[in-house]
Amino acid sequence: METKPYSIYEIGPFGKIGYDKLFLKERLGLTSMEISVNRWPPGTEPERSHRHYNNEEIYLILQGEGEIIVEDQAIPVKEGTVVRVPPQSARRHRNRTNGDLIALVLQAHENSLVTWTMTDGYFA
Repeated sequence: METKPYSIYEIGPFGKIGYDKLFLKERLGLTSMEISVNRWPPGTEPERSHRHYNNEEIYLILQGEGEIIVEDQAIPVKEGTVVRVPPQSARRHRNRTNGDLIALVLQAHENSLVTWTMTDGYFA
């Protein structure tokens, strides 16, 4: 069996997402972060917020409008909005619209970034 120098997983069109949360760590063999694709239908708001022990979360809104609530402060979000939440801050989402709110959520260990594109990249 040939080993490929990459991982791939087909999510499909965002307008036809048939799940509420899809974790990609196992599907892509991720070793430095967790990524999930989240579909929050109209009227969605969890009863409780959640926190993390070590991981910050980055919410990248791909489609729709709603709110990310951090420590009871509602932050309006729409397509293109990016919100970072540190581990210890309580967070949840809210969708009061008539359409789906779709977000890519990235989780990584806070303060673990040692190198990034400008210092880690090079020409092959």
